Amino acid sequence: MEKVNIFERSIRSITDFKFSNQFIKEKTSKSIGLLFFGYLLFVVAICTYVMINVGPFFDDINDGSIEVIDEIPDFIIENGQFAFENNVIYYEKEFEGMMILFDLDNRNTDEYYTNTYSNYILIKENGVYQNNVQLLSFETLQTNLDKSTLYDVAKLLKPMLFIGLGIGVILGIIGLFLLSALVWALTIIINGFIKKDITSGECYKIAVHAMVLPGILMLINWISPIAIPYFFILYLVVAGLYAYKFMDNYNPEEFDLDSIYE
Repeated sequence: MEKVNIFERSIRSITDFKFSNQFIKEKTSKSIGLLFFGYLLFVVAICTYVMINVGPFFDDINDGSIEVIDEIPDFIIENGQFAFENNVIYYEKEFEGMMILFDLDNRNTDEYYTNTYSNYILIKENGVYQNNVQLLSFETLQTNLDKSTLYDVAKLLKPMLFIGLGIGVILGIIGLFLLSALVWALTIIINGFIKKDITSGECYKIAVHAMVLPGILMLINWISPIAIPYFFILYLVVAGLYAYKFMDNYNPEEFDLDSIYE
């Protein structure tokens, strides 16, 4: 049986329904290899997209936030209370379309801020609020903080992006196997209707090869500025169609038995 490299396998999984006569009786490890190869390309593409489009934004936020921090009067958070060191009780600054407000003497009501600003962060004596929702109570802090803490947080923005990508990759592996299990179940159901002499293990190989084109469509949908509504349904429809075509074109008599031992 002819040997197929991973790139040719990916292409034939999209263009050649009779390819099922070869991959169905191959070792399952080859199908799992295709699954991880596709995921690797997906991760590389997504990470490249994020770094090109989101990375500069984080750089701008980092530089801009440092400038904003420079302008904020020195302060300290001590014993669960926020206070400026020069007795300032009210301060406001616009940053990236968001209003940052410090109101330490409650000169304005929450209703006033909600009606005046569409997007704001409000720091009161006892905590931090965004759009009238409390994000943090200073009483929960276990240590005193000052202005230098904000500089440390600003420097962590870019590393947090990489950490987030790393966590996303790990969670993505779990999602990958859950998705393949779902397509596998769909393939078994289709096999039950067309009554092909195909085992559940062989259905898994079919499912993995049927996921190649839907995976490419998923990547396009993620990076496209216009997302396809109900894309997950489209994904399953395309994967199910490919699974059906693979099984429909499968003929065990065309298979070279010697390939089982390769």
